[in-house]
Amino acid sequence: MPTTRILITGANGALGRALAAVVPPDVEQTFLARSPVALCPPGRQVLGDIVDIDWSDVTAGCSTVFHLAAFVHRRADTAEAINELHAVNWQATRRLARHCREAGKILVFASTVAVFGPAEGVVDDSTSPNPITAYGISKKRAEDSILEESVKGLRYSILRFPLLYGPGGRGNMERMLQAIARGRYLPIGDQRVRKTCLFFCDAARALLAAQCGLNDVFVVAPAQSPTLGEIHSAAYDAVRRRKPWGAIPVPIAVGAARTVDACARLLGRPTHLEAQVRTLTSAAHFDGDRFVAVAGYQPQTALAAGLDATARWLENGSDR
Repeated sequence: MPTTRILITGANGALGRALAAVVPPDVEQTFLARSPVALCPPGRQVLGDIVDIDWSDVTAGCSTVFHLAAFVHRRADTAEAINELHAVNWQATRRLARHCREAGKILVFASTVAVFGPAEGVVDDSTSPNPITAYGISKKRAEDSILEESVKGLRYSILRFPLLYGPGGRGNMERMLQAIARGRYLPIGDQRVRKTCLFFCDAARALLAAQCGLNDVFVVAPAQSPTLGEIHSAAYDAVRRRKPWGAIPVPIAVGAARTVDACARLLGRPTHLEAQVRTLTSAAHFDGDRFVAVAGYQPQTALAAGLDATARWLENGSDR
């Protein structure tokens, strides 16, 4: 018989699916999503929007809530979109944190290194947050809401994840692999820049390692962060293409991207290529050693293996 039940919000997302796949078989799972959940182990499925869901009903019988649902991989460039972003990422989390405290549930929250904003050098748990994007600000407010409830007795863990990638993903890594496979990508930027990234399954294992309620906030990262050059090499290998020699300097890449964005706006099909280029080429080096020490957690997936698995998923048509 199952020993406990957990709730996973955002169960249709790549991280939600990865978590559901690594949960021990003796644990019952409840999945919350806005549409029927595919590719998950058997479990109770609840359809609803976290903005106005009745948490009492959804969390019934659950000891731990893994809160992964978020407004992410979408542009918040209108007032309406920004309002939705804060409603989903912050206000819904605030309601959930209050409920978990009142109902005696443990809350494990998937946050992001975007709360640090642009930072030089290696970022770790001692680095002060300074979010500058609407997404980063909304997640920091969500963190603050959880911490406010923790003072009143909420048991929690907050994990700040770096760039996540893998099957089911919709971020920069997956877009880069697709562009390389189509012959529409060339390496850009300083290939020595460090870029911390984490495979979805490893992020899911980190969530499980935090399910006891560590009552703290942690950066989660592998022991070694690859360089941009190493990421490019592994990506070209994953799609079985030869990596070009050299790389396009950042100023040239940014200028070209800006031109594409301007043309796209004139055609009524706005793109955000310049922002993507700047994100890809900027340093993002994170240290998760404290979480390793506290939770006994170690990522298991090497970069090459993770990108290869992602490329095979994309080749097979994915499941979006």
